Amino acid sequence: MLRHVIKLACAVALVALSGTGSHAQTKFPERAVKIVVPFAAGGGVDVFARLIAQRLQDKFNSTVIVENRAGANATLGGQAVMQAAPDGHTLLFSSSTHTTARLVMAKPPYDPLADFTPVARVGVKSASGS
Repeated sequence: MLRHVIKLACAVALVALSGTGSHAQTKFPERAVKIVVPFAAGGGVDVFARLIAQRLQDKFNSTVIVENRAGANATLGGQAVMQAAPDGHTLLFSSSTHTTARLVMAKPPYDPLADFTPVARVGVKSASGS
């Protein structure tokens, strides 16, 4: 089941990252892709991000880096991604807690719904828990 979810997530991410504009075709990625995980290394979100990063690296034949930016209710990582160039080379890999920042913080550093563009849903816990 996990293998199926990872394959699906990679396929969705590749389609989202490749774009469909009428611009002159350039090879993507032009440099390393960074996946920012706003949690400490070793947790579930981090492990899943690393599995996807390896698949993307194999697919792109290019470097994909996972960077952990934990702290401040996961908003440190989110803020780093928000401030990065919007060119598809920096991605936020977070859990649903990303969208709750504006509900639990007096002054969140960003609006998780207005300041980000979702590119892929990579996992869902089923109702049965399996």
